[in-house]
Amino acid sequence: MRRRPNIVLLTADQLSWNVRSGAGNRYVSTPAMDRIAGRGVTFQRAYASDPVCAPQRTSWMTGRYGSETGTPFNGGRLHPDIADLGAVLREGGYSTFHAGKWHVDGRPAATSFDVIFGGQREIAAGGAEIHDATIARTTAGFLASGALPEPFYLQAHFVNPHDVCEYLHRFESRNMPDLVAQEIVAEAELPPLPDNFDFDIAQETVAQIAARRVPGCYIHDGIRAAVAGWSELDWRTYIWRYYRYVEDVDRNIGLVLDALESSGVADDTILIFTADHGESCASHHMFQKFTLYDESARVPFVVSSLGSVALPRAGEVEDGVLVSAVDLFSTICDYAGVARPAGTHGMSLRGSVDSAGTAGREWAYMEVNFLGRGIVDSRFKYITEYVPEPERAALPPNGQRNVQGREQLYDLLQDPGETVNLAYDPQHSGIVVRMRQRLRETEARMSQRPLGDPGAIATAAEWSRQTLEQWRALVPRDAK
Repeated sequence: MRRRPNIVLLTADQLSWNVRSGAGNRYVSTPAMDRIAGRGVTFQRAYASDPVCAPQRTSWMTGRYGSETGTPFNGGRLHPDIADLGAVLREGGYSTFHAGKWHVDGRPAATSFDVIFGGQREIAAGGAEIHDATIARTTAGFLASGALPEPFYLQAHFVNPHDVCEYLHRFESRNMPDLVAQEIVAEAELPPLPDNFDFDIAQETVAQIAARRVPGCYIHDGIRAAVAGWSELDWRTYIWRYYRYVEDVDRNIGLVLDALESSGVADDTILIFTADHGESCASHHMFQKFTLYDESARVPFVVSSLGSVALPRAGEVEDGVLVSAVDLFSTICDYAGVARPAGTHGMSLRGSVDSAGTAGREWAYMEVNFLGRGIVDSRFKYITEYVPEPERAALPPNGQRNVQGREQLYDLLQDPGETVNLAYDPQHSGIVVRMRQRLRETEARMSQRPLGDPGAIATAAEWSRQTLEQWRALVPRDAK
């Protein structure tokens, strides 16, 4: 492999870390993803920096967190002076190409990439049945063109299994079909409910309850109301449908892998595969993403090569290295031999790809829904929130200026389903203090500034207002 390899980034949208047949999930078939893993190093402990589409994608492209970029939720807009990955790589001598979903609002992909397919209108949510086939074929055609510039960077962002969101919206006002009664699928083929399906939501942060749990919640209240009446069979049917969307994107990824192997450049190409966030699939009695639980925030992350010379640790699974999505930017820059811009975060995974036991990060920091925060380390996950202040909503909250709210602590070794909150257990008080300190340390290195878009400011203020109402109802003594 050349000193400055070509780099191909393939991503799925809303793909949980453990939905792969090669990893033991018998309800789904993913030969293309298994192929990537078989030729690469799979990082088992990879987390989104924010398990929502636009914040995560903006984080990928900038190496910063959503509260820094101006995009702490869908609808925010990237600050215009922050350099993106395409611009950084171009300045470093790479030709940069993009296909598929972009969703970095405020920065057209064509600013820093040659767009080989981006949709007639910019691809947002839905339409994967059409978009993904075109993404795959245009990407494969690009790789088969025979006139590839070197070195090049190519990212292909697929839409599925995100179409499960559109599937859920479809049943806001009508009943789920009974596929068993219609003899479309045998009941034994429906995946079982997860062990953490039954969950006491009273232990959650107020911000999470306001966003997802109560009547009038500000994120997908229509779906929340619909699933309240679902039977166990309905929930299992939804999970089954999600797996079919996963298989659809896997087929399209396979077309790109075939083209890359036949392109003549595979020996000089690093392949990275990941997803922006996961899918709840009934875990914690929840749907979609927007939470910091593993099913939503933990993602696949594989560094691979389809060339004739395998990577030093090809086929290995890395359990000990903790990965944050901001590490993607650093890893790509490392392989490209390009310096990271000042203000970026993250650690390169290149050393861990080449050698086992390479030191990694001690913890990963996460944000969600503007007010939510999380820290995960090798064993524990800590989730907290900031008490909303609607009058200061233009400035993303942090511990230097905001009051901290409820806390959750989960022992991922003893309680992988994250069902027993240990935050108020005196025996774990030292761990809670340590996690709070890690949160503060991460925030101290960040460069937050006010949101720049009036619409985003209005959204932050409204979310803060609705969350404050829940605070007054649930914890009146602590409400501002």
